[in-house]
Amino acid sequence: MGMGTSACSATCTEWQHVQKLCEQETKALEQLLEKYEVNGLAGVACLLDESSGGHEDYEALELDVEAFKEIYLAWEDVQHAFSKATTVRVHAEEMSLTLDIGHYDSDNGDRYDDEEIRGRGYYLHVEGCWKLTPAGEKFKDIIEKKFWTVFG
Repeated sequence: MGMGTSACSATCTEWQHVQKLCEQETKALEQLLEKYEVNGLAGVACLLDESSGGHEDYEALELDVEAFKEIYLAWEDVQHAFSKATTVRVHAEEMSLTLDIGHYDSDNGDRYDDEEIRGRGYYLHVEGCWKLTPAGEKFKDIIEKKFWTVFG
């Protein structure tokens, strides 16, 4: 790992798995991305990942506030649907997984970073599954740990 970089990791899933679990919500988001000419999930990550400046980048992507709100709400719909689709009941308690998106900036990465993340500029991270909860155990085949670095 290069000097000045910090190790990062996330438990990740792939968009195809989210699409299977949340078909309507992912289609609605994809239609909005096409409508507003946003660069797929990498564009969503730029817009929504606060650690990469998100919520301010919509102007740089030539989106007006209303378009940003539509995309933001559609992403929230995907998150809620994912949580609902991954809900597992254990005794009297319900547990589910939480989905979020992160932006990967290759200019601040390192050669040791996960190739898939490096190539596409985003990662879909899942919370609520390690130590394998019942929800994590049930969906362990569609999630995996990813590693990358950041400068600073």
